[in-house]
Amino acid sequence: MKKLALGLALALFLVLPGCGEKKEETAGSYIAPAVFTAEEQELLRLLGKKENQFFDFQMDESIQSVTFRVYRLEEGAWTLVSDGGGLSGFLENSRQGRMAVLFDTIPDGVEIAMSGSRFGPNPLGEKPAGAAAGLMTLDKKREIEGTTEIPLALQIFAENAIRAHDVEDFAHPEELAKENYLAVYAITVEFSTEPLS
Repeated sequence: MKKLALGLALALFLVLPGCGEKKEETAGSYIAPAVFTAEEQELLRLLGKKENQFFDFQMDESIQSVTFRVYRLEEGAWTLVSDGGGLSGFLENSRQGRMAVLFDTIPDGVEIAMSGSRFGPNPLGEKPAGAAAGLMTLDKKREIEGTTEIPLALQIFAENAIRAHDVEDFAHPEELAKENYLAVYAITVEFSTEPLS
């Protein structure tokens, strides 16, 4: 029963983003941190979900598919640990809305929901025992141009201090590797002008 209630609440967040709030229309394609009404914020709090794991998006007609991926940093480069799933053949009414990327820790599994589709969660590895964890998520609007892979979350596990990072550090795995963290994971979304094959 609890899972059913959580599923229904998640569906409301994805289907009715910003209900009751007048939103400024923006042209083009983008992804941005979700903007919640006070009622939605309260429901998130009751469900124990974090606002920074929800994103608002808009895609123009050129975007034909969306793919989610999870990576782990190994020897200074990103290694794909999960092709989280993808969507293609969008209907007109699903070109804008909200997506959820939910997890406690990325190695424990990631659940992704968008446009009536849901992926995961599947365990992706073992988190380092006794390690401190730091989480960075997309915190500003990103324009989508052509085929674009955008980091949504970066989770770092360390024995000691975790330096200041943001999701844009996904583009510099060699710099993250210099910190000798116990483990680093990333979740990305790729918007593509090509349909899924």
